[in-house]
Amino acid sequence: MSLPLREAVEVMIACNDSYVAKSIVSFCGGWGKVNKSIQSYYSTINVTEDPRDNDNKAQLEQALDLMVDVFQGYQREPPLWTPIINGLIRQKGNIDGIPMHHLNHRTGCLESVVVDIGLIGDFNEDPFIFAVGATH
Repeated sequence: MSLPLREAVEVMIACNDSYVAKSIVSFCGGWGKVNKSIQSYYSTINVTEDPRDNDNKAQLEQALDLMVDVFQGYQREPPLWTPIINGLIRQKGNIDGIPMHHLNHRTGCLESVVVDIGLIGDFNEDPFIFAVGATH
């Protein structure tokens, strides 16, 4: 019937769970307020309730900046950032040549865009932080 907020964030990130996202966003004041807060740091990032909505957008450079900030935040305050990191870890994908425990990422695609952002490598050994995108 209920989840601690940190677990709800993990579920939302790992599963693109729109019900959990809607609840968290409502608690935070709605999509407009959430986007205004996000855009104060990343001006091109816009999110909506539907993860496949074409209005969800960001410049690739800002998506990379977001991943750098997540990793640096995790280094400073692991308990605060663990739900986001766990959401990245929960996405499973097998990519030849990369051990599964060294790939922590999120992928997503809209009708004409594919994006993959995350970290490759051991968290304690300066992993590579990446943002890759392609259109059409």
